[in-house]
Amino acid sequence: AHVEQALALRDRLGDVVGYARSLNNLGILKWSSGDWDGAQADYQRALDMQEKIGEIEGRAQVCTNLGVLHTTRGNWDKAEGYLTRSLDIAQRIGHPYELALAHMNLGHLYLLQGHWADCGPHLNTAVTMYEEVGAQGNSNLNTTYYLQGLLCLEQGQLDAAQQWAKRSHDMLQTMVKETKQEEPPEWGVYEMLVARIAMARGDLATAQRHLERGIK
Repeated sequence: AHVEQALALRDRLGDVVGYARSLNNLGILKWSSGDWDGAQADYQRALDMQEKIGEIEGRAQVCTNLGVLHTTRGNWDKAEGYLTRSLDIAQRIGHPYELALAHMNLGHLYLLQGHWADCGPHLNTAVTMYEEVGAQGNSNLNTTYYLQGLLCLEQGQLDAAQQWAKRSHDMLQTMVKETKQEEPPEWGVYEMLVARIAMARGDLATAQRHLERGIK
């Protein structure tokens, strides 16, 4: 309701850039609530407006959102097209966070498709860039560690997957010390990776224990 009010106000003010950003926000809300068709429509409207007015950074964000949405829906070609566009824009504007995000999402897409040779370089680049960004990128860095671990598991490299899990664990421990909070939600991603490794080793009891912690 608040986003729709913002859209109406921006429309009356003639704020085209703000209107496009609010459309993107509305798409995010619809995506989160399970309305994928509505999210796709809002993202596309936002992208059309941003292309018309030449809003470059916003275009990268919406292309990312459309790419992730199509990845989830299994529309591989469309997902690759949008994520590649996002990567190209991020490279042009020199935005490290958006660039790392594009590499991570392309790596995820290729992982789901079983394109290991294409997946690895993107994930490696994302790790390097997120580590350079610092605390701002920690959540996505942890997700990238998870994806790296899955890539190793898919190729039967259990010890290498364990090393990615260790890097995730070490980073999360640092986050807990710095923020002085209990285990952050990102810890659940680590637990899911450790569970997958335990499953690959045939230790189902340990896997179940980590899965339950991850869900919690």
